[in-house]
Amino acid sequence: MLTTALCSPSRASILTGLYSHQHTVVDNVAPEPPTLTYFPQYLKQAGDQTAFIGKWHIGNDAGSASTA
Repeated sequence: MLTTALCSPSRASILTGLYSHQHTVVDNVAPEPPTLTYFPQYLKQAGDQTAFIGKWHIGNDAGSASTA
């Protein structure tokens, strides 16, 4: 398995099941490829609900988490 020292490429590998040269997330600030599918998206299609807790650097997207 290819390894990467950066957070976003490593997380992209875990969440997609792809090697870094396949998912093309190369650093912590570049936007993610629009065609990239993460496995929680498949869970959502099946009716499951998922959430992320902690740091999320992929695509520099803060998401829609509230501070309430």
